[in-house]
Amino acid sequence: MVEVSTVGLAAIVRSVTVAVVASKEMTLWLLLALLGLIKLLVASLMLLERARRAALRRDDNDFALLATCMQASFLIAVISGAFISVQLQTPFWIL
Repeated sequence: MVEVSTVGLAAIVRSVTVAVVASKEMTLWLLLALLGLIKLLVASLMLLERARRAALRRDDNDFALLATCMQASFLIAVISGAFISVQLQTPFWIL
């Protein structure tokens, strides 16, 4: 039978408590970072949509088409970035 002293048990409980508190704090920071990233992505798409609408109001079809293509490219990059490991593979848009 293994005997555990109360001092050793208290140290284990203290270290587990610190780890749980640290993980909760890290989770909060990760959620804030995720919200910031989503805000950045949505703002970028909104700016591209604003540019497309401004081009259509000016009757500039080439610029409107360019803004639409940039929106599509942006969405492709975001979606593929979620599923393709960029660190391990050459991204397909470079090929």
